[in-house]
Amino acid sequence: MELMHKCWILVLFFWISVPSQAASEADQVLEQIAADLRIGRLDRPALTNAMHRIDQFRQRWPFDFRILPLAYQWGDATLAEGKQLLAQHKLQPARQKAVQLWALVPLTPGLEAFQQQLDAQFPDTPVNANKISQEAVWIADYVAVDPSVHRQFRTLEDDNSPPLARLKLDAGIVDERDSDIEAVLQPLCQAMVEKEASAIIHAEDRVDYRWLIVRLTLCVRRVDRLFRLRHSFRQGDGAPVITLHPPRPAVLTLD
Repeated sequence: MELMHKCWILVLFFWISVPSQAASEADQVLEQIAADLRIGRLDRPALTNAMHRIDQFRQRWPFDFRILPLAYQWGDATLAEGKQLLAQHKLQPARQKAVQLWALVPLTPGLEAFQQQLDAQFPDTPVNANKISQEAVWIADYVAVDPSVHRQFRTLEDDNSPPLARLKLDAGIVDERDSDIEAVLQPLCQAMVEKEASAIIHAEDRVDYRWLIVRLTLCVRRVDRLFRLRHSFRQGDGAPVITLHPPRPAVLTLD
């Protein structure tokens, strides 16, 4: 009996200590981020900078909102760097700052105005057709499908409904982070806005997913800057694929 009592004490100690250890680790990461910001270590050196640590913190502690003031502090500093680069006519580095901001802190005050300045410096250029492995496959008249069909495929966590459209991307254009992706995505973004569709990104990892979401966000904003992009990640092998899905009808309820 005494042995059992000691075992329960050990179990209780374990469950109490684990959250406190996790909290202590989160505190340490927040301190590291604050230190990075104080000395201007925004996005370099690799893996030991504020941008990387903020991203990792959000993934590990998604409900710890103490990261928000630090994230916005990083956003303000990165935007200031981007504006300085743009003033010096260093367009590509300035554009990279905008990509970082849209990926990490898209609500940074002044980001939209900065993006508009960048857009004015980058006129549309024709896409290299050799880099498109497959044009978008459009599925006609799907919007008219009865809401009961949506109930058959959709849950709170997932969406397996048949797609409105499917675009298979050349793996190289994603691996090389090629700017031609913007012209490739343009027809898909136009359709997304017109049909108020959501997107599922089928990719091998979340690194490619996050890069594609940034490109989609910028692409959609050029069509309608007020459109709310709804997206989700789906693990997939091979070349990335983007599928568009109709919005959930107002009458849709989950059984």
